[in-house]
Amino acid sequence: MKKLILTVVFAVVVSEGLAQNVSNNITVGNLQDLNLLQNFDMIAGFNDQLPDDVVGTKYLIEGYNLGKVVIVDSDEKPSDCFIAYDVLKGVMSVSYQSNGADSFYLTQARNVEVSFDNRSFRYMDFSFNGIQRSNYVELLARLEKGFTLGVLHTKAIGNRDIGSYNTYSSARAPRVITKTELVLIDKDGVAVNFQNSKRTVLKNIPDMYQSQVKSYIKSNNIRFQDDYKGLVAVAKYYASIKN
Repeated sequence: MKKLILTVVFAVVVSEGLAQNVSNNITVGNLQDLNLLQNFDMIAGFNDQLPDDVVGTKYLIEGYNLGKVVIVDSDEKPSDCFIAYDVLKGVMSVSYQSNGADSFYLTQARNVEVSFDNRSFRYMDFSFNGIQRSNYVELLARLEKGFTLGVLHTKAIGNRDIGSYNTYSSARAPRVITKTELVLIDKDGVAVNFQNSKRTVLKNIPDMYQSQVKSYIKSNNIRFQDDYKGLVAVAKYYASIKN
């Protein structure tokens, strides 16, 4: 009986050790060293934290999440790692360990795709509302003619909200303000607001395509729901008819 108990304990210890090895020390495909993709320009401000009085988080998701880094259009296999998306700074922090130890910022190369939490992200250059942008875009759909439907995540630290000056008022702590916008980016890098509503979609596409898209929505009984299926279908149709 004693021998059986020792055997079970040994098996549990080995099992836990293997699980920890898998979660904390990722085997990195053919891309043996992600440090080659490190953004050395950002080392000076590496992993800096928000001021103590700021409410909110700078990350899309707290903690480091198991994901992959892919070199697009290359023979390299995806590289498994742990990833934290710092939306405030617009960078991906990468580590081989689940606790984020020895992490570094991933270079913002246009041929690098990052995936975690069942989402994929690509660093892209585009013009949006007349302003030239360079941001990570969460990919919802890749469409024909080089169109991309995606989600643009941004964060900023809001100013202190100071109420009227009286005995009972005080300045509220600054907080992280989060903004999420759906964008449709064409092959020329021009993005339009493509929010998940019929009204917004029709408002932001060129006048010459509005009647066609409106007819498509009506004839196909498109519903703009939270799963984005209707929005993706409309974006796909619009991309197919746009010159």
